[in-house]
Amino acid sequence: MPGVHCKCNSIEEEIKERIALGTKEYYANLKFFKSRLVTKQSKLKLYRTVIRPIVTCASETWVLKETIIQKLLVSERKILRRIFGPTKENQIWRVKTNEELDKLIKHQNIINHIKAQRLSWFGHVQRMPDTRTVKKIFNWEPLTKRSQGRSKYRWEDNIKQDICQMEIKNWIACVQDQGKWKEVVEKAKTFNEEVQHLEEEEEAGQRRLNYYTGRCIKFLAEQAICVLYFVVLQTNWCLGCHI
Repeated sequence: MPGVHCKCNSIEEEIKERIALGTKEYYANLKFFKSRLVTKQSKLKLYRTVIRPIVTCASETWVLKETIIQKLLVSERKILRRIFGPTKENQIWRVKTNEELDKLIKHQNIINHIKAQRLSWFGHVQRMPDTRTVKKIFNWEPLTKRSQGRSKYRWEDNIKQDICQMEIKNWIACVQDQGKWKEVVEKAKTFNEEVQHLEEEEEAGQRRLNYYTGRCIKFLAEQAICVLYFVVLQTNWCLGCHI
């Protein structure tokens, strides 16, 4: 794995250099990606096993800003468009949209991969004993105050944002269970916020439907009991008159 040594000690500069290394590796294997003899799944596997690991090496500790997220997605989509090719629509060839590419890879894009790596490392750190050096550094609080102005976005803030977006309830207890946390990490690999909202709306609609259906059934049952009671009263009255 090629190493990246950033003199300015900036994560953003390191990520940019890693993107450049990934692009270099892509052009080194361009003949493979252009070949019609190789299946799309084989090309996708090459990207995920050779190029993406170069870009995402040590991504467990990255703090992702919106500008960096867009750079990572742009570099990945360039390769994916080469793999899947254009789309023919109304006898006209056009470039695949970002949404179409995301569906083709089942939302397993590079950002979700990085988030899953971070959550996996976060769970590993949380389960460490307090005597471990990594755990001591993670729990350490500096004695000095923060500088004035807007506080910098921290790695821990990224983790909490991911947990909030995925709506992980009681994550403090969940992270201690390695099996449950592994399920969270697997979910993060294919997480899509829009799909999650659609599923939540569908569940809410189903709950409303079940509620109103139950109310209707209860109302109809009450009406049926009233009618039956009225019929019984009428029958008893008619029998009394004959007697």
